[in-house]
Amino acid sequence: MRKLLLTMAAGVLCSSVFAFGFGSGSSDNALNIGVVDQLAVFNAVPQGQAKLDTFAKDLQAKGQDLQKQSESLKAEQQDFEKNKASMSADQIKAKQQELGQKMQGLQQQAITLRQSEMQNQQTVVADFKKDLEAASSEVAKDKNLDILFAKDTVPYANEKFDVTPLVIDQLKKDTADTKKS
Repeated sequence: MRKLLLTMAAGVLCSSVFAFGFGSGSSDNALNIGVVDQLAVFNAVPQGQAKLDTFAKDLQAKGQDLQKQSESLKAEQQDFEKNKASMSADQIKAKQQELGQKMQGLQQQAITLRQSEMQNQQTVVADFKKDLEAASSEVAKDKNLDILFAKDTVPYANEKFDVTPLVIDQLKKDTADTKKS
């Protein structure tokens, strides 16, 4: 059912586009379209990949600290195994509980770190999407575009319809304007 609806919607869109025609506004019925490569924009602007990289560096440092704690716990476990024979049953039980609690703590820290990473990624993507929409709208208005497609949603687009560099410039300009404020 979903495929059928998508096929019908695509057919309606295509028939509308063909009915109005493609063009640069030379005819009254011409439809002005553009495409933008969202991934290229994401990689080119500070709101995108650079922001993710900043978060990744911070998380990497936390991950290295967690790794050191894990190695320390592993050494403590190995030491326990060596000395276990000379310990009483109560000491063994207490040490096993202590090591188990430490292991659970490390596992919880790892889960929290992963959740933080995912939350940061979601925040960056949501912020980028909002900024991309604003910049794309601005470019579309400036260029009198009726429709602006994501480049990866169309099988082919002539390069003359690609406004990716303009969107990148607009996002960079918006970032610079925000920093000045």
